[in-house]
Amino acid sequence: VLGSAQRRVRGWILHHGSLALPPGTIESQELEARLARALSRALDVEFAPGELTPEELAHAERVGR
Repeated sequence: VLGSAQRRVRGWILHHGSLALPPGTIESQELEARLARALSRALDVEFAPGELTPEELAHAERVGR
């Protein structure tokens, strides 16, 4: 089962998606790693774990209204 939603606000797009997999098909950590590698290659970016900055949190709050 796959579901997603998008919202456009003042020129920004927020996308949220979910993918329900049958039990035992793949571990969530492995799926996360595979998706991150594929997106990294496709977008030519490097992902790194971290927390949102106060500025990013404030911006998300403004956009989400």
